[in-house]
Amino acid sequence: MVKDVVYLQKLDADKSSGIPPAADIDLIGVLDVVPTLILFEKRAETLLGKIKLRIKKRKDRTFVLNDFRDFIERYDYDQVLRALRVLVKEKILIKIGQGIYAKTKVFSNGMVTLCSSLSELAEEALKKLGVKTSKSKSWDDYNAGKTTQVPTGRVIAVSKRVRRKISYNGYEIEFESM
Repeated sequence: MVKDVVYLQKLDADKSSGIPPAADIDLIGVLDVVPTLILFEKRAETLLGKIKLRIKKRKDRTFVLNDFRDFIERYDYDQVLRALRVLVKEKILIKIGQGIYAKTKVFSNGMVTLCSSLSELAEEALKKLGVKTSKSKSWDDYNAGKTTQVPTGRVIAVSKRVRRKISYNGYEIEFESM
């Protein structure tokens, strides 16, 4: 038995649920809940729960602080940052730059890594920040057949100056002008 604070939805006593007719009321309170019996609907009520739900539902692989603007307006900037730090500790997110977070991928052995390559995540984050990106000059040279050296993908061409450092696990993204 698990003790939990829950919201009990109105139940139909005439259904074959085994619940007596007296339970046909709305209740709010502390109840003993059998984990296998799903009678309750829990909503994300804390800021941390709301941010987790947003991250889970969005298809984006990267998040910048601007993605949580509505939470910052409703709550406090420091509370949102604190919740994001908790998500980094829980290995739901990885911080790859100042105000830039990426979703994680957890393997069966417990190893946690980025959900995609660092260069793809950096391009997605830069587009969210309003910076146009393209492949670097080394990719253009390789595709044109001018060189046989395969680019590492750690250099991204950008339309304007980027002062943020985007890195993970010792690998840093470098920027060059278009």
